[in-house]
Amino acid sequence: MPRLAVLVSGRGSNFDALRAAIAAGRLHAEIALLASNRADAPALVRARAADIATFASDSRGSGDRAAWDRAFMAAVAAAQPDLIVLAGFMRRLDATAVAPWLGRMLNIHP
Repeated sequence: MPRLAVLVSGRGSNFDALRAAIAAGRLHAEIALLASNRADAPALVRARAADIATFASDSRGSGDRAAWDRAFMAAVAAAQPDLIVLAGFMRRLDATAVAPWLGRMLNIHP
C-alpha cells in the first residue's frame, strides 16, 4: 500500500477528504505523515488524534528560504513516503528541495 506524506498549511480540509477516501476504501493508501509549515495548523491536531505522525516547522520569518525548504523536505523524506501530496500547502518550495520527488508529488490547491 502506498505511503503518503500530506503537506498542509491550515485547516486540512483536503487532508480530511484523503482520510475519508481511505476509510471508505476508495483510495488504497496510508497516510504516513502530515507535515505543515505552520506549527499552529489545525490539521495537526486532527492528525495526532488519528495517530498519524506529524511534523511542523514554522516557515514564517525563517530567513534562508532555500535552507528551510531543504530541511523541511528532509524531514518529510524521513517518513519514507511513496508519494507527497501538497493538500493546501501554501508555500512555494525551492526547486532543489523537490527535485528528488519528481513524478512523486501532487499539488491539490484549494
